[in-house]
Parts: sequence; structure tokens; C-alpha cells
Amino acid sequence: MNKRMTKLIASALLALDMTMALPVAAADNRAGGSAFDNKSCGSCHAASTSTIGPSLKDIAKRYKGKPVAAELAQRIRAGSEGRWGGPAHPAYEGLDPADALLIATWILGGAAR
Repeated sequence: MNKRMTKLIASALLALDMTMALPVAAADNRAGGSAFDNKSCGSCHAASTSTIGPSLKDIAKRYKGKPVAAELAQRIRAGSEGRWGGPAHPAYEGLDPADALLIATWILGGAAR
């Protein structure tokens, strides 16, 4: 097989892989937003305005391009203080780790609805 044909096949497979991943990403995005709503996170965090806690936009901006979803999920569950200069983030130890990761990933991805 020549180089051009190999590149064409590789591109087609990559495009197919990305297309197949879109429904999963969309489902994870909806699940992250739902978990955020179900856990009443919106009582302290708004989309683009700082209230009691930082805005989702500010959180995503601070960590843009950094692989911190697992760390952020852990802080959601264990609590955190001093990172944003406001009140401490309370611990939500009863929050399922998978839900915390969905919420963190959703926030870091721009918290799209």
C-alpha cells in the first residue's frame, strides 16, 4: 500500500473514531450537568458570575489545558479552602467519586448545557 493510501485510511479511521465518541461525550456532558444540578452545586456556583463560590467559567479558565479533573473531583468530595479567597468548599464525602469526576469534567469542559 502506498503512503497516500495509508494516510487516507488512517484519516478515515480517526474521523470514524471521533464520530463514534461524540454521543458518549454528549452523554457524559449531560450527566455532568445533571449531577451538578442534583447536588445543588448551583446554590454556590453560577455559570459566569462569582457568587458564594467562583463561577464555572472562572474555574474552567484557571485550569484550561491542565489535566486536573481527578484532582478537582477529589476537592469537590473532600472539601477545599483558600484556593479562591472565599469561604471553604464544603466536603461532599457521600458524593459518588464517578459523579464528582463527571461534574469536574463538565466544569473544565466549559459547563455547556
